[in-house]
Amino acid sequence: MTGQHIRPTRWAIAALIAVFGLIGATACSSSSKNTGSPGQPTKPAVQTPWQQTLAKVKPDGSVDVSTALTAFALAIGPVPGVTPPAGSRDDITSATVAVRWVTRVWSKLTAAQQAAIRTDLGAKATGTHRIIGPDNAAATAPSSRPNIPCQTKDSAKAEPYRGAFDAIVAEMEAHLWPLRVRDHVFFSENTSQVDQTGAPAYAVGCVGTDDQVDRISGCTIHFDPVGSAHGSDADFTAQVLVHEVTHCFIMSRFGGQAESLMPDWYGEGAPDWVAATLASGDPTFHGWWHRYLDLQTTPLSQQTYDGMGFFVHLNESGVDPWKAISAIGVALAKSPSTTAGWNASGANGNQEFLDTWGSGFAQERYPGTAWRTTAPNLDQYQPPITRENDLANEGNVPFSSNAQASGLLKLNVSAEIVLVKPDAGASGRISLGNGTDATLSAAADKTYCTLSAENCTCPKDSPGEGTTFTPMEKGTQYVGITGGLAKATMHIQGQSFEEFCKTPKSPLIGAWQAVSTKISSDPPGLRYRTAGGAGYTMTISSKGQLTLNYAGITPPSYTVTFLDLDETVHTTVKVSGTDTATLDLKRPSVWAPTNLKAGIKEAAHSDTGADMAGAGMFIGPVLSGSWTITGKTLTVRSKPDPSTTGSWVFTKIK
Repeated sequence: MTGQHIRPTRWAIAALIAVFGLIGATACSSSSKNTGSPGQPTKPAVQTPWQQTLAKVKPDGSVDVSTALTAFALAIGPVPGVTPPAGSRDDITSATVAVRWVTRVWSKLTAAQQAAIRTDLGAKATGTHRIIGPDNAAATAPSSRPNIPCQTKDSAKAEPYRGAFDAIVAEMEAHLWPLRVRDHVFFSENTSQVDQTGAPAYAVGCVGTDDQVDRISGCTIHFDPVGSAHGSDADFTAQVLVHEVTHCFIMSRFGGQAESLMPDWYGEGAPDWVAATLASGDPTFHGWWHRYLDLQTTPLSQQTYDGMGFFVHLNESGVDPWKAISAIGVALAKSPSTTAGWNASGANGNQEFLDTWGSGFAQERYPGTAWRTTAPNLDQYQPPITRENDLANEGNVPFSSNAQASGLLKLNVSAEIVLVKPDAGASGRISLGNGTDATLSAAADKTYCTLSAENCTCPKDSPGEGTTFTPMEKGTQYVGITGGLAKATMHIQGQSFEEFCKTPKSPLIGAWQAVSTKISSDPPGLRYRTAGGAGYTMTISSKGQLTLNYAGITPPSYTVTFLDLDETVHTTVKVSGTDTATLDLKRPSVWAPTNLKAGIKEAAHSDTGADMAGAGMFIGPVLSGSWTITGKTLTVRSKPDPSTTGSWVFTKIK
């Protein structure tokens, strides 16, 4: 994929590692290092307790009380009534998500659970600073909120973190925004844990007694000196520090309450992308990158740290992720939904992003930048391909992607003719062999032939004579698909060359020009007739792709006769835009457009001087009905309801 690929900064690899080389036993009493993936392993059935917990994020991005408390007990400390699942915790790279989750559900916790969480976070019984959860921000009693005091200075063993902090902030401020609480960010070794769980770090934003829930006055970053298997690794610790500082940046600008509500693909994915970009080097940190690649069908709203992959792909698609982080944050602070974040990100309407989102998961199994996704500091891990189908003659392979996600299909082609039929809203690419490929929109207009060039010509006088074929190789091909925020579907059909050539072609195929449009409506009290509307064009491809282009409509005069009012109104109707749909050409006389993507624009003005948007009910032939052809004249008739009928007459122009 093409993009600006942000490079490691001048300090990211050298300065930070040099600083953290001084940490030694200060950071962790264990010198062991987990060289496996802390994200989704190659065999998805084997999951750590942390992965199992994060997988419980609901489709709307929320978590229930049980999930929030389990995450906290796994990553930070014990909670009454919560028994976290047994297993390794070495893959917990940051516990801030657990803090964010418990603040979301704070008002639903028992008093004992609230007290335990305060203790686990290092809070005293009273304090002048507190984090405020959204469920209880309007409450007046301090005891109804997680009352967590912020530190006023670093702990005794925080020198290495402080030594790297200024360089990190300077670099991030150059890309993001000023850290308003820069002088009130402090470091602490987290020594409050009873069972020394596995989280290396977490960040807590605090507000003052004025209860300004839209901003914080300080940020404390806790490091666990013994709970991580990675602590003495300089690369890993540098990345964790950058991740937590990013949390402070987001809370500083948008407030602790807003930050806790933000979808986790942004709340945790953006800090992970920043950490991987500015302080990469430790392979264990690539686990969430691997998880992103392994779980390509997971909707964005259900991603957490693996949301970093979304920012990687933004960068590949020509969007500056630093600017996207700012724009998304602004949108989410107003409306904490994945839809709002997506619309602000630069992905919405970005055809480069959409066409290569699914194909990128091939990870160089096919040549070309569209068939890999990567960043300078990330490895070229190849995820398992979980969807594979054979396409033979007379075969049909359906393929789809979840909303807010993409998909990759391995297609074993033995068919002689291949037809690609994406539904409306589907974007992506298909490989063709010999290093060539095509977007799904371009492929929809092609007829692919896998035979040799001299054998891809239909016999003279056959129904398929004159068909233009596009080469495709037999064997393994790949298909990527996405619908962006919506689900996307498509079909890939195979056919023998002989059958294709001898199959009669639908007389609907070709280009048509409108002669007239008539609509009759008889609802009680408002019966009317319309006449007019000519000159616009309609094209129907050999695959049933219907395109209506209204730009050439003439004349712009529509006559509307109101029968109940005994009145005739002349209406000037200006129409533009394009409608697209799909027709099944194998159904004689049946006109049933599907996958309609309406793009018509209409403005109407009556001779009475009144603007009448929609007057005359002008509409193209996109309603179900029937069709007949006499010579070069096509007539489409429809009766969408008992009181309304419509007819559209066209003449063949090509």
